[in-house]
Amino acid sequence: MVKGADYDLGDGALDAFTSLLALQTRDETFGNGRFARNVMEAAIGHQAWRLRHVEHPTVDELRTLNSDDVLGDAKPETVDWKAEDAALEQEAAEEASEKKDAAGAPGADAPADKPGDVAADEPAPPAKEQP
Repeated sequence: MVKGADYDLGDGALDAFTSLLALQTRDETFGNGRFARNVMEAAIGHQAWRLRHVEHPTVDELRTLNSDDVLGDAKPETVDWKAEDAALEQEAAEEASEKKDAAGAPGADAPADKPGDVAADEPAPPAKEQP
């Protein structure tokens, strides 16, 4: 992937990538290719930041990603996707339960079914006087 983007890995860059890969939770939501692409794109950004003050960078400097570029400013947070998914499912279940409880509660704000109908918590309109 790096070679295909016309970059080279400098000393320690592959070891840095391997250490990042070892930190990641691997389950059915983990994608090796997506992870590798994200790390490479971030490394290119870090390399650009590292070379920002170099007035005349060489071709080798522009093509080489080093270990600091791969690691970035800080190691990426390890995400436990199973725990994230479980938390989202729990949150959705709680919201659905709250909506169900609110809809079934007496005096809940329910819209009128048809024009002229009155919701349970709205006062009835005054009766019209007959001539």
